[in-house]
Amino acid sequence: MLVLTRKLGESIAIDDHIRIRVVQIKGKQVRLGIEAPKETKIHREEVYLAIQEANKQSLATSSAGARKASELLLKKGDVNGEREQQQAPQEGIKPVKETTAGEPTNPNKGSNR
Repeated sequence: MLVLTRKLGESIAIDDHIRIRVVQIKGKQVRLGIEAPKETKIHREEVYLAIQEANKQSLATSSAGARKASELLLKKGDVNGEREQQQAPQEGIKPVKETTAGEPTNPNKGSNR
């Protein structure tokens, strides 16, 4: 960690885009002014930690919901349209039948006999 000493009115430059200035000193409190691009997110640490915790809870909740929906779909046999494929056989293809000798014959291929 870099530790710097600044007096009232002095500032710190971070990169070319961020400046932190000591605006006021009152007892044990220091008031800072921060100049940064609008897209730079700036929060007090306690606010930042609360946001991170809320994001973790939201992610866990949405993951649990997705998992539950997936389980329901698996129970119904409807994942990736499997149910539809089972109910709609392909046209022009006949099922393989067994002969009396136990050898399967395929009516879709020409016979070599």
